[in-house]
Amino acid sequence: MRRILCILAITLLISGTVVAEGIEVLTDKTEISLQDTIRLTLRIPGQSSQPRITVEGWSVSYIGSSNQLTVINGKMDQFTEYSYRLAPTKTGTFIIGPFQVVQDGQTQTTGSITVTVVQGTQEEREDIFLKIDIPKNRVYAYEKVPVTLLLYTRVRTENLQWPELSGEGLLRDESAEPVPHSEVINGQTYQVVPFQTYVTFIQRGQQTLGPATMKCEVLVQSSSRGGLFPDFFTSYERRPLVLSSSSIAIDVLAPPLPAPEGFAGAVGKFTELFVDVDPKSTIAGEPLTLTLQLFGSGSVHVSSLPALESCADFQVYPINLKEENEGSWVYEQVIIPKAPVREIPSLTFCYFDPEAEEYLEVTSSPVPVSVLGEVASSTTKVAPPNSRERIGQDILFIKDSLGRQPKSGSLPIVIAVSWTLLVGGVAIARFLWSNRVQDSKKAAKDALRELSILERKQTPEEILPVLQNYLGGKYGLNPYSMDRSVLDDLKALDVDPVLLSRLEDLLARLEAVRYARDTEKDGELFQLALDMVRDFERIG
Repeated sequence: MRRILCILAITLLISGTVVAEGIEVLTDKTEISLQDTIRLTLRIPGQSSQPRITVEGWSVSYIGSSNQLTVINGKMDQFTEYSYRLAPTKTGTFIIGPFQVVQDGQTQTTGSITVTVVQGTQEEREDIFLKIDIPKNRVYAYEKVPVTLLLYTRVRTENLQWPELSGEGLLRDESAEPVPHSEVINGQTYQVVPFQTYVTFIQRGQQTLGPATMKCEVLVQSSSRGGLFPDFFTSYERRPLVLSSSSIAIDVLAPPLPAPEGFAGAVGKFTELFVDVDPKSTIAGEPLTLTLQLFGSGSVHVSSLPALESCADFQVYPINLKEENEGSWVYEQVIIPKAPVREIPSLTFCYFDPEAEEYLEVTSSPVPVSVLGEVASSTTKVAPPNSRERIGQDILFIKDSLGRQPKSGSLPIVIAVSWTLLVGGVAIARFLWSNRVQDSKKAAKDALRELSILERKQTPEEILPVLQNYLGGKYGLNPYSMDRSVLDDLKALDVDPVLLSRLEDLLARLEAVRYARDTEKDGELFQLALDMVRDFERIG
């Protein structure tokens, strides 16, 4: 065990590690050449969301994340690693960091590391070189543009690394597996290795694509010297080489104005929008799952999709990406009908076609459904429709005379019985009130304990039942028929309006967790629920 820990410590020292509040900043190298790159990793314990980092003087691209679980001496630790590829754009000594990260719902600041970038050397050769090929140098913002990084070589190479493409304000897709071919240039035959990818420019104006860099090793022939047979023994030695291409100026345009109503930034070429719903037959108040499938190619963000909006007939939840394939996207949205409905209306997706240079639309067909009934109320305090209160039945009339008085011998007995009933009633009332207070305190204690357990388990979908049981026990409400209409009952009990407003917002977010979970904000929900129970206990 000591040997493993020692090796781990040496590895961290070599790679460069900074630890701040349990968050580690790691890099594989602390001194590189201008043509080289480093791999930066943020290791964050507990629950976290992907940090969005920028480093002045460096081009940053996100590689991916991984979840790790370690058990040392019976203690289990969980953390997430977020990895980035950083390419320098100039030489010098750089302090990378600190970064702002969200850890368990709280914003934390990491440490920083120091990296030195030197000039290095590049060889300009005719027998091996790198080139960027793009079909046009005038594109639109958020247009997916095919780019090919071409390696031309007439020498033997080994340990080819995937080329890096620098450029500010662009997104790059993963490269496809290259398929080499031969090409003749000026009478010389080259082996060509094409690395095909797509780039999306997100900043308008004059932009620069490249340079592209690539590391490899070339095999250089070295013959043996001397001996009886000097020409029969040939060997090769590996020499590292960094290739760099030229840069290309790109003019990035904005879609023309005025944009039509409904356009939300989608750029590409799309052919069909298909909408379906499941189930197609239900009653009002029960959730339906709306599935949208978009066919085509281009850049699509969830905010540009034609999601159904809340109205008198529907309560809707945020739309989420379910599946993304080459040429299609599948999204889901949960909706709850609030009244009888016969169809889901058609939806229209508006986009800009960069080839046609015009705005176009695709429209889905209406989806027939059968939604019956009305949304049931969660309260049970409505009087029957035929019950009428007789006028004056709540008035107690005062007698004009004292009436017949009891005999003098029975008066002490009446007084004694009256006092006994009064004292007994007060005692029973105090007993019931004491039990209610104790039950309320126990309900609060149970709720706080269960919420703390759920926070460790990271199961926000179970917060709502805990709050329902707590409020039901504290105010005598039915926990199995509680939704946001319970706010009317609490308002009638003169609960603090500010607290009710916070409760309404929390209940809405907890309902959304059931249908459209946002894992980046899960940590906030536990703290909000804990504070809510404590504040309800504070007001009594």
